[in-house]
Amino acid sequence: MTRRIKWNAILILALVLITIPNLAWGVGYEITEESTKAMGLADAFAARADDPSAVYYNTAGLSQARKPELSLGLTFVNVGMMLENNKIRNRDITREFYVPNLYFSTPILKDKLAFGLGIYSPYGLGTEWDEDGPTKYAAIKSEMQTIFITPALAWKIIPEVSVGVGLSYIDSEAEMTRKYPFSVIAPLYSLSSPDANVRLTGKDESWGWTAGIMVHPVDKLSLGFSYRSGTILKYEGNLEVDHISKVAQGLGASHKSSYDSSAKLELPLPERYSFGIAYDLFPNWKVEFDYERIRWSVLNTLEINIEDENAFFSDTETKKDWSDTNAFKLGTEVQVTDSLALRTGGFYYQSPVPDKTLDPMIPDADRYGFALGLGYKIGSFTVDAAYTQAFSKPRTVKNGALEANTTLLKAAGLTPGDDRYENKVYLASVNLGYSF
Repeated sequence: MTRRIKWNAILILALVLITIPNLAWGVGYEITEESTKAMGLADAFAARADDPSAVYYNTAGLSQARKPELSLGLTFVNVGMMLENNKIRNRDITREFYVPNLYFSTPILKDKLAFGLGIYSPYGLGTEWDEDGPTKYAAIKSEMQTIFITPALAWKIIPEVSVGVGLSYIDSEAEMTRKYPFSVIAPLYSLSSPDANVRLTGKDESWGWTAGIMVHPVDKLSLGFSYRSGTILKYEGNLEVDHISKVAQGLGASHKSSYDSSAKLELPLPERYSFGIAYDLFPNWKVEFDYERIRWSVLNTLEINIEDENAFFSDTETKKDWSDTNAFKLGTEVQVTDSLALRTGGFYYQSPVPDKTLDPMIPDADRYGFALGLGYKIGSFTVDAAYTQAFSKPRTVKNGALEANTTLLKAAGLTPGDDRYENKVYLASVNLGYSF
């Protein structure tokens, strides 16, 4: 394969990756599974990071590259979410997602300098509820898509210490839909004034960065630290409302059956600190433990600014009060033969969402589970596969989120409280790697 053909292949795969929708379920709105190999280790990979996905897990790990490598992966996510309010049960409609990733790494100066490129989606959201269910005034469809394109460099300062840094270009889109309760606001005219449909959309481009350190004090031990910066996505788009009845128009909602205004929404992405320690118990048996701290407290309020305000559609500010969280991961790998490696691990993630602000847009909970994986090498090709099952304890809250925090909606039978959320997540991932 000529060098030109190789780079053309990488470009084509990158373009294909960018065009695939990438939504998933994570803690908060983070997607933690960004590599099949790491996923089989419960994502305990910060101290090892010995494949091209080091661009995401620890850029310093790129210094281990001995030849050009290309990695293309796809993770299938199946989500089961259920909400119960006033004995009305509602299940999330959007249950399956596909999250792709692409990584490339190559040495530049032998044993000194290496380059990496990653295209991945570390943040995303996809929930959709029945438009006539109990969530209709709070959230029906909530989507967030992100694409990170990250070039990175790693430098081995001395044989025992490597450092790395990467710059991320971020492209993101968001969409939220819900109902506006005209039938409740004007109950005497509910038949002639049905609820209107509200749709908020926005796009933004931003930047972030990542850095890492990897230390090998002795042959069997590896220590890793990785940092990923936070940023604020400043979405600019539109607020669109349709099916505004004559009665609602007469109340001042609009002078016609629709309403349209430019709108702005800011959504922060948190800083993240990862610490890992990996140890070779035996020549063919490795184990790693990772601890992570995620600064979710950056999401204090969610503000939506509307340019053309009126009595019904205006700027809103919703309290979120999210908290910083911790994550713990333990993974192990056994090299059964020169070609076959078996992996497993377990994890625990805290949820940043307090009871008082839990809502159907992000029905989050503490998450724990296990992972299984394997890797098989065939010549220059490597095939990895992984499976993860995540569990969350059911959460019952009494915060009025489904009623949009207004007493006007009590007439709809949605009294505050006793909102019960349950969810389970199943993930399967496959990856194809090639060494040039």
